[in-house]
Amino acid sequence: MTHQGSLKLKRRLAVIRVFIEQIIHGVITEPFAGLLAVLVLNPIEIARHGRHGFTNHRDSIHHGG
Repeated sequence: MTHQGSLKLKRRLAVIRVFIEQIIHGVITEPFAGLLAVLVLNPIEIARHGRHGFTNHRDSIHHGG
């Protein structure tokens, strides 16, 4: 892993940690927490499944599938 890559990962983990603390303290309501979790996890899912899989998944949500 490059130095820049590890910095990016540390930054993301820091964001997640703050995010979890805010949920614990009730600063963020649960639906909003779910939305933020999706935003945080989406890049990981895109990397895992590739753009094609992600696009199909998103489309099925829009069409109620």
